[in-house]
Amino acid sequence: MLFQNLKRIACAVLALAGPSLLSEGAPSKPLELREVLKAAAQIDQLLEEDLKANKLQPLPIVSEDTFVRRTYLNIVGRIPTAMEASRFLDDKTPDKRTRLIEQLISSPGYNSSAFNYFADLLRLQTNEEQYGLGWHVWLRNSLASGKPWNKIVHEMLSAEGHTSKNPAVGYYLRDRGMLLDNVSNTVQVFLGHQIGCAQCHDHPFDSWTQMEYYEMAAFSGGIAYRSDEARQLVNKVAEHSRKNHPGMNRAFKSKNKSTRAKARGNLFRRITGEMRYLLRYFNRNEIVESRGQELKLPDDYQYKDAEPGEAVKPATLFGIQASDVNPEDRRRVFADWVTGDDNPYFAKVIANRLWRRTFGHGLVDPVDDWSDKLKGSHPEVL
Repeated sequence: MLFQNLKRIACAVLALAGPSLLSEGAPSKPLELREVLKAAAQIDQLLEEDLKANKLQPLPIVSEDTFVRRTYLNIVGRIPTAMEASRFLDDKTPDKRTRLIEQLISSPGYNSSAFNYFADLLRLQTNEEQYGLGWHVWLRNSLASGKPWNKIVHEMLSAEGHTSKNPAVGYYLRDRGMLLDNVSNTVQVFLGHQIGCAQCHDHPFDSWTQMEYYEMAAFSGGIAYRSDEARQLVNKVAEHSRKNHPGMNRAFKSKNKSTRAKARGNLFRRITGEMRYLLRYFNRNEIVESRGQELKLPDDYQYKDAEPGEAVKPATLFGIQASDVNPEDRRRVFADWVTGDDNPYFAKVIANRLWRRTFGHGLVDPVDDWSDKLKGSHPEVL
């Protein structure tokens, strides 16, 4: 009974993680109780051994009123109502704590609380649609349906198209025109490393070089904020206008090359002017992968391993290395690497974030500034 309280809390942490921490190959359903209890027992044993080694005693099991308040705050993000608290306190059954956790995990309040947490993590705002139509709805539905976390992240990192068809592109629209900021944020949020310093020079505290930073960023170097669908529509409208405008049609058939070019330019400018609002709407809500577009080193690059302005080939920072990546596959390969089972940080970082969300302090702290030298308080738990 010594660690009954820790076991309950460990179960709560695993419950908070829920099906969204399952691997993509696993069924998207809540963890079975036996799996939760087995994992909780392993965590209990590790923590018990640590306490004994440091000659410490665990705190006593919290009172019923403290438990109900903390449980509501941790799982649904609010304190219980007077009626909810009284219902729990008046319950005399021995398993009421377990049942309360299960009840709250299955409630709409948990879905809302989980969404708020991950929306903050992803810097997603719901008060205006500047990050693409429907991204927040897609995220809320993904979490509520139990979509695995690695699948959610993979869909965001590899997303392209218009938000009406693929709302996950909001992850890139959020940082429209700020590719390097997006890369730094991606590595910090999902892999727990702050590599931003290497954008301008070799990292002063970690091993990342500026070249390695740009090689990582090169996976997203083909992103273009435009709508090919809108451009195709403009061309169709222009062709229709040409065929139905005698004077314009004659200019297009002129033997004079300059006359034909001028006619095309005038027609395109007129059509795009008339459709500018449509074009602006589509361009601000869509991204495409531009095959011929590559990321280049900055003009003030000063290291001897390359020249300023030189195009950079994609390469990963650690783990399995990707080489000879086809231009159209760059972000898919990047998403595979970030969320893959072989990535040494992805699963640990989200587990550590959820641990901190529950206990107020991560097993590795800060949660987004890991390094090879930072082992954390209980690395074996992770």
